[in-house]
Amino acid sequence: MLDYLKNKVYSTGIEVKASTEATIKMVKGEKPDVVILAIGARPINLSIQGLEQPHVVLATDAILGAKEVGQEVIVAGGAMVGCEVALYLAQQGKKVTVVEMLGKIASDLEPLSRMVIQEEFAAQKIRTLTGASIEEITPQGAVIAFSTGGKQELNADTVVLALGFEAQKGEWSDLKIKVFYVGDCSSPGKIMDAIHSGFITSFYLD
Repeated sequence: MLDYLKNKVYSTGIEVKASTEATIKMVKGEKPDVVILAIGARPINLSIQGLEQPHVVLATDAILGAKEVGQEVIVAGGAMVGCEVALYLAQQGKKVTVVEMLGKIASDLEPLSRMVIQEEFAAQKIRTLTGASIEEITPQGAVIAFSTGGKQELNADTVVLALGFEAQKGEWSDLKIKVFYVGDCSSPGKIMDAIHSGFITSFYLD
């Protein structure tokens, strides 16, 4: 999919400015008639004690290899992103525990995909703690609080955060021209949601 989209962009003759931040000042200098924003989402703000510690890593950084991840890992969040990063790390031979607040993992996936995820978790020996959340991140790992009561401290070299995203819209309304938001900066979702929102937006540009 990525290769296909790249080829379509370049074969259409669209000018691409890589390694360039699209600031409001720069965009104003281009004097556009319309701006389409596809600047993605950002992790939701969390109130977990200990987030500032060096062994806390975002799921996006972990799966892209942007941050080092230790051998023993806690993944906070068992929705699709958390499950994907847990499998990715477990396939590298790491010992992974997933902590999910709901009663089951992959609750945002349809039943067949969820079944596949559960089978992969079993094959990779990924431990799951459902009905649980991270109360505090410690230098040694994390303190887990269970919805049924009680707490447990887990050791980990790295705590990976996969607890959701929020739209990143910024202050682009200051442009005083027509702005369209597509993809995660409109509403965080899956890749097909982003592609569809871009497709729908194209009908409003004529």
